[in-house]
Amino acid sequence: MQIPKYILPLHLGPNLVSEPCAMTLQEIETLRKKYYNATVSQIIECDEGLWRIRIKPDGPMQAFHPGQYTTIGLGTWEPRHPKAQPEPPNPANEGKLLRRAYSMSHPMLDDETHHLIAPEKVDYYEFYITLVLQGDDPKKPPAFTPRLFSTQEGDRISFGPKITGHYTLESVDLAKTPTLFFFATGTGEAPHNAMIWHLLSKGYCGQIVSAVTTRHKTEQAYRSVHETLIQKFPNYHYIPIATRDGGPKVYIQDLITQGVLEKDYPVKIDPQTAHVFLCGNPAMITGDKGVVKVLEGRGFTVYGVKNPQGQIHFESYW
Repeated sequence: MQIPKYILPLHLGPNLVSEPCAMTLQEIETLRKKYYNATVSQIIECDEGLWRIRIKPDGPMQAFHPGQYTTIGLGTWEPRHPKAQPEPPNPANEGKLLRRAYSMSHPMLDDETHHLIAPEKVDYYEFYITLVLQGDDPKKPPAFTPRLFSTQEGDRISFGPKITGHYTLESVDLAKTPTLFFFATGTGEAPHNAMIWHLLSKGYCGQIVSAVTTRHKTEQAYRSVHETLIQKFPNYHYIPIATRDGGPKVYIQDLITQGVLEKDYPVKIDPQTAHVFLCGNPAMITGDKGVVKVLEGRGFTVYGVKNPQGQIHFESYW
């Protein structure tokens, strides 16, 4: 019997309509079984187009260094968010798996007890992802997140195959580093969450400062978690910044140049005693007025293979 062409349903509400897929249901299911090796176990919708998404692999959990990343993937046959920039039909992409790399975030606190979550209770990987509806190039619409944001809990997905990356704490001698700064824009805080959980879980006694800037307060998805952490750990300090909510427009660079950090917190921005981790918008990190240039003016250098003594570590998100 001829299997009819299949229109995949979207899970975003009764008023949304999916586009027809040129493949049959049997073909799609075959590809899903071939490529998908994990399940979307939980979606925490933080704001419109902003998710904390938890993915549970079919096999055992892989150990990883906080700050590392992996890929998650979905097939081109999956439906896309109806508000996304239209994607022209492309028969050459039919049946392909789309993969995108994301830093792994961390829940930090147990959802029930609100204490630091024990490693054995985390049977999933958490990611912090923004929906991209429009691309910079009209000929290249965003392909992955419009599909990801059409998934629901219980759906299958591709994970891995490996976890990697050098943006970790491994290069820092924590015993000789009394201060750690984590500066991020938006979802760039994802790897920092994993690092902060690791530090607090291991009893790191130095000062930890985490500053996160977003456009609006509602986009600070982990804010309540951080606010709980600062109540539990006197050496942890959290600075949320919203640049478009009507208050003074302050950026992470201003915390340094205006002396806010050293005035309001028990820390020194000193290359002899501190390491700085930067993740997110390249303008914040390496722009003409970015944090790297500000810190270099204070004697810091960028960590790298040729400079393993560097105190600035960064990961740009595009």
